[in-house]
Amino acid sequence: MKSVPMIKYRLHRYFGSSRPVIPVIFTICFLRFIYSVRPMSIGTGAVLSGIVQFVMMTFITLSLNGGEETVEEQLLLFRGKGWRIYSIARELALIIISKFYAILHILGPIVVNACNDFSFFSTPLTAMDVVKGAFVVLGSGLAGIILGDVLHPRITGNRRAQLVGTVMLMLLTIVKDALIAKCRVLLFLDILLPPVMKPAHDLGNKECLALKPVLAFFFMMILYYFVVTIVKNLVLQQRKFS
Repeated sequence: MKSVPMIKYRLHRYFGSSRPVIPVIFTICFLRFIYSVRPMSIGTGAVLSGIVQFVMMTFITLSLNGGEETVEEQLLLFRGKGWRIYSIARELALIIISKFYAILHILGPIVVNACNDFSFFSTPLTAMDVVKGAFVVLGSGLAGIILGDVLHPRITGNRRAQLVGTVMLMLLTIVKDALIAKCRVLLFLDILLPPVMKPAHDLGNKECLALKPVLAFFFMMILYYFVVTIVKNLVLQQRKFS
């Protein structure tokens, strides 16, 4: 694939810098904090990890956008010999970065449970629980990528507007259900913003997440990601690097 060298270059630029240091430390501290009290609910841990992954990928994508150099991006576009390869490489690099942090969230409960004689959680941790948690975290990561990318500086034309707008959209995404419950006029937010809090509502007072709602959430996030990504890249293609 023509996009592979470009993906490797973007990943080398990210992981070869100091950028991953703070997110890795933050993730480890977060996992240490939420798994410091036992017994812990498996479902609650997965939901909290999903929310943190969403917030973190929003800011990571925001940071990467802010660090883009126009000349370098033009060279990558030229090397890809077309907007399609350039866009695919860019999106796949972001997804791989998201998966890297998702692995930390997925391994967290496994390591904690193993270090506590496999009895840390209120119910036994099974392989299916790990899989369901992985779907929640991966889906939330996709939502973070989109939200951090949708107000790209080449779309807004202003880095400050991108930062303020993205933070507002992120907060609205988290609290939109409460706002809609108070004011039905805001129902349009449920369509425009990703359903990041759906796993929390599906969990309710239960100990574990059910498989069907988790899969529904994951596929909803994939659909949302593809639709918004296509629209965003069409806009970026029109604007180019002007």
